[in-house]
Amino acid sequence: MRRVTLVSLAWIVVGWLAPMALCATACAQDAVRARFFDDAARAAYARGDYERALADFFEVARVAPTQGTLYNIAICADLTHRDALAYESLERYLAGPAEDEARSAAASTRLAAIAARVARVEVTSQPTGATIWVDRRELGAYGVTPRTLVLSPGRHVVTLTHPRAGDASVEVEAALGAPGAVSLRLEPRVGRLRIRVEDGIAAASVELRAEGEATEPTGTPLVVEAGRETTLPIGRYRGAVRAEGYADAELIVTVREASVEERTVTLVPRPRPTGTLAVRTDVDAIVRIDGVERARTPARIPRLEVGTHRVEVRSPGHLPWTADVAITEDRVRYLTVTLVSQRAP
Repeated sequence: MRRVTLVSLAWIVVGWLAPMALCATACAQDAVRARFFDDAARAAYARGDYERALADFFEVARVAPTQGTLYNIAICADLTHRDALAYESLERYLAGPAEDEARSAAASTRLAAIAARVARVEVTSQPTGATIWVDRRELGAYGVTPRTLVLSPGRHVVTLTHPRAGDASVEVEAALGAPGAVSLRLEPRVGRLRIRVEDGIAAASVELRAEGEATEPTGTPLVVEAGRETTLPIGRYRGAVRAEGYADAELIVTVREASVEERTVTLVPRPRPTGTLAVRTDVDAIVRIDGVERARTPARIPRLEVGTHRVEVRSPGHLPWTADVAITEDRVRYLTVTLVSQRAP
């Protein structure tokens, strides 16, 4: 009875074996190799040699990886009782782009059934993106965090490594049907940074954001004090040096482990905001601003600093006109002045 069930299941699975989709950009040699092993795998599968089919599908995946081949590997792994491989392959298949609704539904059902037969451990870390090693590094990595591992039941040593942080290891007990969890914080590898600002601008501040894989969340910028040595996680940073009255200076630095990165930045004074004054009079007159003669009417005087200025309008034989005039940024202030004739006593 068991043999009949297996044959029936095999017939159904053969109908679902995903078609081989060769990448158009693969070199001709890889395409020929992939097609050869795909044909061999299907032939082995048809005669019930699932071990051979699994090995050949692995060769297909090596030269031309596709979602369909990943599904085929999962089916063969399940039929050869390689539960961990079947679970991991089905999980990756379902995480990829959906190819066929019926196949995806079947994969989900099969994954749920296998879950009770495998030992799973969820591995997370701070920072994320740490490489996962289990027991022996020479056998290769298990991807990067966060990731759920499918392991053989029993005790294992999980080691995490990160290009910007130290290594960390922990023992974990993997049990069938009882998912475990490992969460490790990796201490960042650090270096030192000192940003100097020319001309002794003491109030300058430096705002930085980490680029790429960071050991700390990158949502909030790091603010460091110019002139002082600061300890930071190693890596590349992009930011700006700021000071009141000066234009921001862009900054890109790389902090290296156990060394001091020093930079000197020159800030350029920011142009003061200005406006324009236009003066019109009923007679020919001279316009003085803050005691300095600037023009004759009709006058248009640009690039006046924003703020209040003392404006005088004078013409021979007339009483001088004086007033405090407010200039606003990027605006024209219009004045129409009528001068009073100065009569002799």
